[in-house]
Amino acid sequence: MNKAQPLPYDLLLAWFRVADWTAFSLFPDGFEGLVLGPLGQEAKAGAAIAEFAFSSDDYNHRKVGASLVGFLRGGHDLLRDLYLQEKKRDADTDDLMARLYSQSVVEDIVFAAARLARDEDARPASLDFLDTFVREVLAGCYWNTATYAMTTLMYHDTQEYSALLTDYLSYLDTAKVDHPSNPDLSREKAAALSLSTGDKNALNMIEGHLAQKDAACTAANLQDQDQATIDALIAAAARY
Repeated sequence: MNKAQPLPYDLLLAWFRVADWTAFSLFPDGFEGLVLGPLGQEAKAGAAIAEFAFSSDDYNHRKVGASLVGFLRGGHDLLRDLYLQEKKRDADTDDLMARLYSQSVVEDIVFAAARLARDEDARPASLDFLDTFVREVLAGCYWNTATYAMTTLMYHDTQEYSALLTDYLSYLDTAKVDHPSNPDLSREKAAALSLSTGDKNALNMIEGHLAQKDAACTAANLQDQDQATIDALIAAAARY
């Protein structure tokens, strides 16, 4: 995916009309797909908006930008770039809350990779990203969603990633994590152990989470004004 061009005024204005609504009202209840789903069909504009959202100092907007990548055709090309941006944000600050916010943003990057992995064409690149992500955690770069990444890898290919899961379990047994959240890794270890036993509920956890979001959006009834606002965004995106 080529580097996105600056947003033209009409697209920028259309995005501003939905950005806060998506970030603060739709996203917390799992309805962000009402906006991001159709926007993701406009790959060029969607990529530009994802990058624009990710430049925000408000982590809620970066979460929306990360999530949007999961709906984009070709979005796997953006995964690593956005991850590296957030990784740098985390490395460049000593602010406790900012570092916790980065954990939350990276969670949505991991979910975006899982969503993209549903697509056969995007799956290899998406799983490669998650594989590298887990290995970075093993090397000492703590992210609290490594188990989510491991779950998606095992969901798609238990045999291919079983050795990585073994390494991850060893890491969870011995790691001493230096992070403001002071994790004890017990939650991660319990989930990883369930994966190692082939527990279907554990293997399906991330896919089930995404499916619930999709079902909620399918069943939702938007007010005419809200639908018109989304339609205006998609029309502007189509012109980009």
